[in-house]
Amino acid sequence: MKKSLTAIAVAAALTVPFAANAGFYGKGHVAVAKTGDAEMMVDTQKKRANAIGAKGSVDTTLMDFKAVYKAEIGLNGDNGSFFERDTNIGLSSKTLGTVRAGTISVAYKMSGKMIDPNFTTPFEGRGGLGMMSGQHGGTGDGKGRSTNTVTYASPKIAGMATLNAHYNLAEGTENNMGGGLVVATGPAHVFADYMTTTPDTAWTKFGAKVSMSGVTLGAQYEMYADSNDSANDSSGMFVNVAYAMGASSVNVSYGTAEDSHASWALVGQHKISKTAKIYAGYGSMAPEVGDSEATYGGGMVVAF
Repeated sequence: MKKSLTAIAVAAALTVPFAANAGFYGKGHVAVAKTGDAEMMVDTQKKRANAIGAKGSVDTTLMDFKAVYKAEIGLNGDNGSFFERDTNIGLSSKTLGTVRAGTISVAYKMSGKMIDPNFTTPFEGRGGLGMMSGQHGGTGDGKGRSTNTVTYASPKIAGMATLNAHYNLAEGTENNMGGGLVVATGPAHVFADYMTTTPDTAWTKFGAKVSMSGVTLGAQYEMYADSNDSANDSSGMFVNVAYAMGASSVNVSYGTAEDSHASWALVGQHKISKTAKIYAGYGSMAPEVGDSEATYGGGMVVAF
């Protein structure tokens, strides 16, 4: 069972993209960065890799359901290897919601992405700077991109709220699960998320994103609990403030993951087209996060 959901999703999703309604997309991203005493280097590693995919839907004879699919792979620019990203299939109804199975980015990860404009860059909160927990990244059981997983997303409730739930069919009894709620009203998005990583450990977080007059504020507070040993319990926070003026923007992040001392980052971005941007930044790493003290550099992202 371990590999079955992903295998089915890959086979099915790679079969249907050549239909007329298939949507192809991709991203190229290269960063030039230096961390601590390391040499300045071109960084095209996994989390910032090139990606290409196809997604879409197919009409069915089941009420108002559509068959939905997504197949996405990444390319590690350092060695030319491919790796799996979100790959899944499912059924979607405007009145009943959407069920998917395969490898899927869960709600816990996606709410963190929503409040971090530096996501997938060297200055992201979840990465080496350690401003968010590791639950916002990785691929596998109990990770931000969860393998062998079934998810449900509700239709809009009262026109503004969406419920999400997932269940990870891991080996043995280590099945993980989670859920989230997002409420969008006017310029604000408020969210709450929960997920287990083992039967005895769990993460909970609350946060919001508010945009007004060119200023965007994103924040979240995380809590980790171990039912077998409360001494392992921890908490952390993340805050990002961004100001946009035309095609340019600047943002500041500040955060503590799992009770570490604070890390921070300052990043400037400029859109050179509707689908391309360049950025540069500086990040200061808390000593508890790693041996390196700072990261600086820049990069370019092109989406299609």
